[in-house]
Amino acid sequence: MISYRFATLSMFATQLFVGLTALVFASVMPLVAQDLGVSAGQMQYQAALSYVGVMLAQIVLMILSKKVGIKKSYLAGVIAGSMFFLLLTQIKDYRYFMFVLLLSKCGFALAYVCPVIVMKKMNFSPKVFTSNYGMLVGGFTLGTMFSPTISAWVADLYSWQHMIYGLCLLSIV
Repeated sequence: MISYRFATLSMFATQLFVGLTALVFASVMPLVAQDLGVSAGQMQYQAALSYVGVMLAQIVLMILSKKVGIKKSYLAGVIAGSMFFLLLTQIKDYRYFMFVLLLSKCGFALAYVCPVIVMKKMNFSPKVFTSNYGMLVGGFTLGTMFSPTISAWVADLYSWQHMIYGLCLLSIV
């Protein structure tokens, strides 16, 4: 049986990872635009549209969680998000790039919402639920805080493709 502390820490780590993926392209979008041969303005416009994936994920999550369960929905989200993320390194047309980015955001959004649903189903007291939810939000916030800095650093030293490879390896862990 998994201990309560381990479950809480694993949810925190999950939210930290999803937070890292949420804003990973924020600081390197000009480099991606240069590689794809479009203006940074076009990429920023398309990136804003790609956040529709987060909204679509809510619909997909409800369908998936009712059909296959919440654990399998979570795994499907992480696997799909990572696979589409990895596919980004092979795409040279920015329209397809942005569509695949939307799909990866949709997958990672599934992974973001699943722990919240699990916590609601566990019927914690309001005090315990609030502290656990605070830990989830804290993990996501730390991820989004450090994501642009880390991604810019990796892209500057190596390339934005290496940044994606690193995040995909981290998703396996």
